[in-house]
Amino acid sequence: MLPWSETSLCLPSQLYLVPASFKDVHGLPLFPDSEKEEYLSPNYTFEDFGILSLLGTRQMSLNNLIERVRSDLKTADPKMWVVNPINEDWHARVATQLLGGFSGKANWYNEVVKSLELIPLPRSKTLFADAPLSSSGGTEDIWVSAEKMPIYFPNTGKIPIPMDLGLTLVNPTATSNDVRRALFSQLGVVTVTT
Repeated sequence: MLPWSETSLCLPSQLYLVPASFKDVHGLPLFPDSEKEEYLSPNYTFEDFGILSLLGTRQMSLNNLIERVRSDLKTADPKMWVVNPINEDWHARVATQLLGGFSGKANWYNEVVKSLELIPLPRSKTLFADAPLSSSGGTEDIWVSAEKMPIYFPNTGKIPIPMDLGLTLVNPTATSNDVRRALFSQLGVVTVTT
């Protein structure tokens, strides 16, 4: 069987069909394949998959996606940290998949996803001055997990919260998308209350 790159051969049981929900607007996987090449070539049809599944090929699952997210975050320039208007659809697709896993999943899923550095914070001269900076897409954000500190949405209703109050606020641009905002809520981001 051919993997996505079509540069080698693999056993059917070593490959995963990448479902449409795990692809971007161009039909490419949301995250790069692993070094082992586990994505099934896109030239196989869904009908082919019916036969290949009898030989051990499986459809990529949320667990596989989480592993790809974790691998991505370990790279020098994570795709997850690229923030620009062109990439907003990609972020919404990833957020949709990660958010879907919170409904009815075991605690291990919640713990794993909440531990990932998926929350973008605007770089501050007082907070996180020495934190690693993502240079992807020209962003000046740093990325954190809500496990380490309280993190707040940058507004309460339609009223923006001043950035100089000493609160850890999510980048306002990232919360303008409803799906991403819902994911941040699941990750532990809260609204400031009076």
